[in-house]
Amino acid sequence: MGVGKSKTKDMKQHKHAHRIFGLQCIIIGVHPKKVDGTKHDWYMEHEWTQRRERVFIFLMALYLRLSKMARREIMYSPYVYGRYGWKKCRDTAKAWAWNYGWKYKDVHLTTQRK
Repeated sequence: MGVGKSKTKDMKQHKHAHRIFGLQCIIIGVHPKKVDGTKHDWYMEHEWTQRRERVFIFLMALYLRLSKMARREIMYSPYVYGRYGWKKCRDTAKAWAWNYGWKYKDVHLTTQRK
């Protein structure tokens, strides 16, 4: 019973992070509950294209720009102003995608030159 309460408390404390993660899953067509976050390399189970990552970054930045509570939870600062504010939200979304994003499916890493 105590586990359920702490999980509910965790969900309330990190509501916006869960919404952003849900958006990240929906963009690639996976239900968020089907991702096992307890695994060490959970982000390697699914993949996305660079275009889908750019769409995610835009949508997350827009969400942060429009939601003061999301900014407070994710960025630790509810205040953003003008162009600087949009850049700060976009940079935060890029950092999220870099740290928690899926692996790429369309990148071919070759170091050979022609």
